[in-house]
Amino acid sequence: MKRFYLPALIGALASLFPLSPTLSAADQAALQLTKGDHIAIVGSGMADRLQHDGWLETLIQKANPQSELVIRNLAFSGDEVVVRLQTDTGASREQWLSNIKADVVLAFYGFNESFAGPEGLPKFKHELATYLADKAKANYSGKGKPRVVLFSPIAQEKIADPNAPDPTA
Repeated sequence: MKRFYLPALIGALASLFPLSPTLSAADQAALQLTKGDHIAIVGSGMADRLQHDGWLETLIQKANPQSELVIRNLAFSGDEVVVRLQTDTGASREQWLSNIKADVVLAFYGFNESFAGPEGLPKFKHELATYLADKAKANYSGKGKPRVVLFSPIAQEKIADPNAPDPTA
C-alpha cells in the first residue's frame, strides 16, 4: 500500500467544520491507494476541465505504477454538492459511483456555490456535511465506504494582464 499526498487537498473547509471527529487534519491529508482501486472524480468546472488533458490521472498513475488504478471522471461544469445539472443516461451521481465501483471519490466542490456569497456559506457547509455523511455510509465497490478527498476551488489572483478582471471584489 502506497501513501499518496495530493497537493491541492482542501484545508480551509477543515477549519470551518470538522470533516471527521476522529481524525486530525494531518491524518485527513493522506490518501491510501490500494491495488485495483477505482477512483471517481466528481465536481464542477475545475474537475470537468481535467478531462481535457489528463494530467491529474497521469500523476496519480505515475506515483502508483503497480496499483492498477481505474480512474473515471464524472464531473460536469454546472454541478454543485447537491445540484447535478447534466446526465447523459438519466442515472444519478450515486448510480454512477456504484456503476464504476468507486473506492475513492475526488470531490471538487465550492466554486459554483461561492456565487451565493457569504450568506450562502451555511447552506454550503450543511450540504457538504450531508454529502460527506452520505459517503461515510455508502459502499459502491462492495469493499466498504469510499475514501473521499476534497479539493478546494482555484484561487483567483490579480495578474498583470489588462484583459483579466480584478478579483478584489
